[in-house]
Amino acid sequence: LEKLYYAGTVSGRSVDKTKVISYRKGEKVDAPVAEEAIGVVECRVYTSIKTEDVVFYLGKVLSAKADERFFGKRSGWDLRKTNLPLHNWGAGFYEVGRLHIIRKGGP
Repeated sequence: LEKLYYAGTVSGRSVDKTKVISYRKGEKVDAPVAEEAIGVVECRVYTSIKTEDVVFYLGKVLSAKADERFFGKRSGWDLRKTNLPLHNWGAGFYEVGRLHIIRKGGP
């Protein structure tokens, strides 16, 4: 979770994130994909709509992949084998039934 929070909050313009997270190029879009990701959705954004403090993006899914060790074609994510991080707000993340708070400062 610390790496996930770091990658989502620190600008790559000022810090080399590859020292903390290994990336590869996306298959359908020119965007980095974390090597440790167990699921990846690549999208093409067509437009965005800003409303107060939220930006709503409209686009098309070009590719969606999941690690088959953790994802069943008929049942979806197997939460007995993995727990998906669900972002709450700020440094707060949930697992199914648990809240995690990330300490600021990076991994």
